[in-house]
Amino acid sequence: MNAGAGAPATGLEHAPRRPFPHWIMTERVFQNPPSSAKIVIKGAATMEDEWGNDPSVRRMRRVFAAIEARQARLLDGLKVHRFDKRLGQWRKMALHLFEQRSAGAARAGVGLGEKDLADLYIYCLAKVLSTRGITVPKVALPDNAAVAVLVEDRQ
Repeated sequence: MNAGAGAPATGLEHAPRRPFPHWIMTERVFQNPPSSAKIVIKGAATMEDEWGNDPSVRRMRRVFAAIEARQARLLDGLKVHRFDKRLGQWRKMALHLFEQRSAGAARAGVGLGEKDLADLYIYCLAKVLSTRGITVPKVALPDNAAVAVLVEDRQ
């Protein structure tokens, strides 16, 4: 690679070309991987789940698992199909409300445990559903009065 006749020299003309790091170009596909095999997704780094060792990450994963399970029960009880096109928007709205209410609880010094956080999201989702014309009976909601107060309308 020579610089053109009028092009300024950059000093990189003779530098060796290095390929992309191997983990970017690696793609392995297993049909039936053994239990000890790592499954590598194209473009992803080949590393163990280092985040899983962090206690706060493990806590949030438990919260997300509880939210998913309770959300599935609520939607099944309301006869809302899990592939309903409206669910994506409803979930975004519920997440926004959840973030507002959980931040407000933190500012007020209210400690929310894993169960409380999952209950709070379900109350937020129920509130969004009710504003969209879906009636959510009280018996379908978790029995957690402290969390229910956080979601009530503020005037």
